[in-house]
Amino acid sequence: MLKYLNAIKELLFPNVCFYCEDKIQNGILCKNCREKIEFLYPPVCRFCSKPLEKNKTLICKDCQNKEYPYDRLISVASYKEPLISLLYLFKYKNYYYIGDFLSSIIIEYLLKIGFNLYDYDFIIPVPLHPVRLKEREYNQSFILARFISNYFKMELKDDIIYKIKDTVSQTKLKGSKRIENIKNTFIIKNHNIKNKKVIIIDDVFTTGSTLYECSRVLKENNHFNITLITLCKTL
Repeated sequence: MLKYLNAIKELLFPNVCFYCEDKIQNGILCKNCREKIEFLYPPVCRFCSKPLEKNKTLICKDCQNKEYPYDRLISVASYKEPLISLLYLFKYKNYYYIGDFLSSIIIEYLLKIGFNLYDYDFIIPVPLHPVRLKEREYNQSFILARFISNYFKMELKDDIIYKIKDTVSQTKLKGSKRIENIKNTFIIKNHNIKNKKVIIIDDVFTTGSTLYECSRVLKENNHFNITLITLCKTL
């Protein structure tokens, strides 16, 4: 009977690749679409993850004369298909379970480059404003951070940074408008934590304005050593 029910399920609801819709045995992407993911392996710029030429400085020309409130950015892959489509489903269409697959990509990358998360005290997801959280019902950055913290047995803290302004979506803005939109929208509520090494998790690094602002309020109040980790980076 069970085999019969499974056969009916397979006929009515076959497993398909979330991008090309080819039939697959299990998972989210087929082998061909999985291989289309463009990983940003070193050497890359320490502050923006822009690819660098080998045997050169670890900071690109655009970042050399700038100051950043964080100490390092790690972006796993380019913001290209099939990740664009997966992130859209993940963030806006309630396919929250895709977070498991996306987190596994981040974990695989961190292990491959030999990044040691065990040196850090805890992980912080970029917060959503309560209004946005109620609309979406979950925070995609929290889901990514939870999987990563569970894998590496690290503490996750989502009670340190709070977003106090319900801003316009950054996806609708460009350049300086993003910076202006996000400025002074985050606060720190736990001021008793000092001199810690922390990781901030987000899904996409575009201009970096959101992560910059999160890092700034942390650095100003608590003297943190901060590493940013994102699934994607726009190039």
